Amino acid sequence: MSYYNVLKRMILFILLLIFVTSCANDTIQQSEYKKLESKLNQLEEQNQILADAIKYNREYVIEFEAEYTFNISENTRKILELEKLINKQ
Repeated sequence: MSYYNVLKRMILFILLLIFVTSCANDTIQQSEYKKLESKLNQLEEQNQILADAIKYNREYVIEFEAEYTFNISENTRKILELEKLINKQ
């Protein structure tokens, strides 16, 4: 074989090696991208669950505060009635 034929084969081999390596890297990057995309979807679902829980807790606190305020006013009214009854006697 001549020197040029050996050189051509080496260049072809190197080009083939570069091509195979780049394809493998692309496959790895696509795999990593899919993993990251899956993780992002999981985090978005968790975020939505937490947002719903916060919304529910806020509604519960508002209801609890309303009930507490009502109980205070009701107790104040009862105390005033009892004071009137005591003052009449």
